[in-house]
Amino acid sequence: MAVEFDAEHLAMAATVVPGVRRTGERKVAYTSGTMYDGIRTFKAVTTIASAAVEEQYG
Repeated sequence: MAVEFDAEHLAMAATVVPGVRRTGERKVAYTSGTMYDGIRTFKAVTTIASAAVEEQYG
């Protein structure tokens, strides 16, 4: 799965999730063995990105 953010710092923040790697300035990607694991990873990525937005913009 691949996710593109609107800011570089959000992609960087998402890489703290195990298995998530940067594939571009604002993009990250990961591979999961099951859809269940893929959704869990997506939830973790979006939660971390959301926290990074709040940290940056309040």
